Amino acid sequence: MIVLHQANRLETLADLLARELLAPEYAPDPLRSDLVVVPNPGTGRWLVHRLAEGQGIVANLELPLPASFFWRVMQAWLPGQETSPFDRETLTWRIQAALPGLLDARDFSEVRRYLEGDDPALRLYQLATRIADLFDQYLVFRPEMVLAWEAGKDEGWQSQLWRRITEKEGGHRARLLTRLIREMDGPPAAPRTLPGRLFLFGLNALPPVYVEILRRLGDHRDLHLYHLNPCREYWSDIRSERALAQHEDSQGAFLDLGNPLLASMGHVGQVFLDQLLSLDAESRAHFEAPAGKGMLQQVQSDILTLCDGREKSRRLPPERWPSIQLHGCHTRLREVQVLHDNLLRCLKEIEGLRPRDILVMASDMAAYASFVEAVFGTREETQRMPYSIGDRAPAGETPLAEALGWLLQLPASRLEASEVLALLEVDAVQRCFGIDEEALERIRTWVREGGIRWAADEAHRQELGLPGDQGLHSWRFGLRRLFLGYVTPADGENLLYSDEVVPYLHIDSGELAWAGALQELLDRLDSWRRRLAAPSDPVQWRERLLELLQDFFEAGEEEEVTLLQGLRQRLDDWVQQTRQGGFEGEVSLAVVRELLETALGDSGQARGFLDVGITFSNLLPMRAQPFRVICLLGMNDSDFPRAQSKLSFDLMAASPRRADRDRRRDDRYLFLETLVSARDCLLISYQGRDARSDKPRLPAEVVSELMDYLDGCYARSKEPPSRLLFVQHPLQPFSSRYFSGEEPPLFSYDAAWAIGAPQEERSPFVEGPLEPMELETRLGLDELIGFYRNPAEAFLTRRLAMRLPGGEELVEDSEPFFLDGLASWQVRKRLLDARLEGREPLEVARRLRGEGQLPHGLPGTLELARAEEAVEAFGERLAPVLESCPGQIPLEIDLEIDGWRLEGNIQRHTGEGVLDFRVGRLRPQDRLGLWIRHLAVAAQTGAAQRSCLVAEDDTLFLGAIDGEEATGMLGRLLQFYRDGLERPLHFFPDTAWALVTGEAKWHGLWEGGDHRAGERDDPAVRLLFRNADPIDARFEEQAEAIYAPLLERMEEPS
Repeated sequence: MIVLHQANRLETLADLLARELLAPEYAPDPLRSDLVVVPNPGTGRWLVHRLAEGQGIVANLELPLPASFFWRVMQAWLPGQETSPFDRETLTWRIQAALPGLLDARDFSEVRRYLEGDDPALRLYQLATRIADLFDQYLVFRPEMVLAWEAGKDEGWQSQLWRRITEKEGGHRARLLTRLIREMDGPPAAPRTLPGRLFLFGLNALPPVYVEILRRLGDHRDLHLYHLNPCREYWSDIRSERALAQHEDSQGAFLDLGNPLLASMGHVGQVFLDQLLSLDAESRAHFEAPAGKGMLQQVQSDILTLCDGREKSRRLPPERWPSIQLHGCHTRLREVQVLHDNLLRCLKEIEGLRPRDILVMASDMAAYASFVEAVFGTREETQRMPYSIGDRAPAGETPLAEALGWLLQLPASRLEASEVLALLEVDAVQRCFGIDEEALERIRTWVREGGIRWAADEAHRQELGLPGDQGLHSWRFGLRRLFLGYVTPADGENLLYSDEVVPYLHIDSGELAWAGALQELLDRLDSWRRRLAAPSDPVQWRERLLELLQDFFEAGEEEEVTLLQGLRQRLDDWVQQTRQGGFEGEVSLAVVRELLETALGDSGQARGFLDVGITFSNLLPMRAQPFRVICLLGMNDSDFPRAQSKLSFDLMAASPRRADRDRRRDDRYLFLETLVSARDCLLISYQGRDARSDKPRLPAEVVSELMDYLDGCYARSKEPPSRLLFVQHPLQPFSSRYFSGEEPPLFSYDAAWAIGAPQEERSPFVEGPLEPMELETRLGLDELIGFYRNPAEAFLTRRLAMRLPGGEELVEDSEPFFLDGLASWQVRKRLLDARLEGREPLEVARRLRGEGQLPHGLPGTLELARAEEAVEAFGERLAPVLESCPGQIPLEIDLEIDGWRLEGNIQRHTGEGVLDFRVGRLRPQDRLGLWIRHLAVAAQTGAAQRSCLVAEDDTLFLGAIDGEEATGMLGRLLQFYRDGLERPLHFFPDTAWALVTGEAKWHGLWEGGDHRAGERDDPAVRLLFRNADPIDARFEEQAEAIYAPLLERMEEPS
């Protein structure tokens, strides 16, 4: 017996199914599960939730997909095979094994030309995958064609290939389905392996051969079909307006339009309804009129009753919150931002709405996932809504999967520093090598300071076709420096080993295990980049990849355990498929990589669907579950309905049939199902304007059809609904239009964007002085000097313990080809120090190369020559000053001033003052640094006669000052230091110096220009003085107070 249950609400069908499952007249075996066939896992999950809500519990329920169910039916009548020897994956390897032996045949010339391109092994696998997919469809949708091939009918290279792969094994579905139908048509013999009753729930399409099996299955089992039918009338014979226009002759008089939306988008439903009605089943109708009188409900009612709403005289229904909305945005991010505000509004306007009652779908949710997390995951508590994102593959979201993907590219990898460090950031890798976050931060420092950039060693570079350069900046180079530094004595900073490797001394004994772990990681990476390059057979690949997983990953989290177990199972399945498919050849790494990427992608389907709160998922056929609010993202004309690329050799496409699957028709019917599944509100968004040119873009064709239908239904309205329901949003979320109140459709709940509203103006970062803090009374001399280099940064880092963004040094992935400003200064300083210590420049050059501080080859030689030339010129400038100050000795500073204890060391005390030099231009902060040291010497020794700072462009001399006056001036500088940690100083060294020295363009140093940033662009300054102008009276007062005493003591060279 076959019973066809029809309803326009999936909830109704679920309730009917529950009633049937609990029917008192049916006493099932308590140990046998009920079988409910569902179209996809998402529908199965929704059904379980619905049944559990209604009955309190769901148990002993199997939810197979159609293909699995019909294979089970075949097993029941035709026992003997647990798995199909012609499933799509096994079929791929049958083709992979057979195709090379047929390429010389004349009919295969086109295939042969395709395989002659780059990477023929990968091309062969990809072609075999596509052919297998096509053959798999033939077996179900064209079984008679396949059987005709086996009988000798020739249809080009495909029929020849099919005969070759079925020579030894013919148990494919076309044969089995034909045999099954013959067996089912014979004497009734009900197999015991199937339950006494079977249920099919929510399907909207089936291949014709499966329908024939259902017809016969009803003779042996009670078969209940639960069909979501949007229309209670018979509508299989209605035609779209386009079809009617093509039959304007006498045939057109017998054709009906019915409801234009149903006629235009309902082809898939029409075909399936015809198939179901042909089963001669007992039909039970359970249609319900939509609840509510809004525009959405009126459209649904028109579809239900097969009415053309354009023929009715309607006015727009009064709706405080429109039940159908169309939003145009410039980007995907803006779509999600607008969605967030609209959902907050829905929760406010729609009574009893909960986040779990909301479904958001997109044709490609992976493209929106990061934006969803950025918008929905970072809002304030009052604006936060629980959500889950489904249909994301692990390769796109799991660090472990991304790490595996990178490892599978090792043979072509440069082993760049940032890539290897990114690998070490993966938790499973850290566990494997015994590394934690502290160790990783230390390793990052070693890599940066040790000169590691890329390549395992010199040989690795040569394998990539590049000069070896003695392995400079390679991992072996850096690790050798590291381990040599560990065994080198603390006073061995000037050691240079015979191979000109300079030890890196900044490694402690407690860090040796971390260095060992890094060495082990490199050894494994270097070994695997060679092992992975060699092609192997599937069995060897399985063993190799299992070892790879063991060498790099130790799972800890449940998700990691599941992923690794799934990969191991996938490798076992692959070996079994290749054996069953008769494939005995070798497989390249490129093929293995694509195989695993597909496995990772497939394992992520339906994860996160209906997990918690708002559900985000892909817009997939047969997944139109009912929700009170349904939102569609990315409904662009170019993206939906999705295009289906037809293969040039697809014989089904060459001779299509009515029941053939078509991606565009599936999508059109999916939109129709979505339209009738929304209970309270349907929100649609698309990228209505180009983000650069602002040119308008069209929505998806189905959206335009819906808007046109609404315009026709409500023609009596003053404005067409397509205009009233459409909201074009500004490019930016902080547009004042959202907060002016002049355009009601535009609103925002995000106060952070309301910069245009006066009440939301951001106040200064610090308003007034902070409470006095207990400061450490011991202060280093260099610490005081450092404070005056950037008082704003010192306030944030020392008082507020903030870490400014961008402060960390980045790891470089390429060896230096030239020296930047800082690196050039460091080289010149080291050359100058060597000159003053009497060491040869050649020794410095060797050490610089041994540390990886110079570019390779000729560029390094030229940079060094320029630096030596600059140091030579500077040395001649410095020599007279050094000759006049022959007795330079260090001087310890230990002063008590106004409750402070100021400590430090003056490296070059001449007996009269301080001697310093800088291989660079003389900057205001350099002047201030010399001034503070000059005062410290005077306060320590009782007087300072003269101090000197020699720079490349100028020389600064400071005159005599006695100890008492110097102590008083240091006291004022210390007071400014204390004040600057309670309230930001309005002191900016460059701008202040230009002001007090009377430079006419001093304001330019503050504002900057086209080619130079100003002091106001400093990150700390921008943060501290946002919405405020610190160039005020306090700035002038503090500049004068700090710099004026220095100016008074400046002297001309004698």
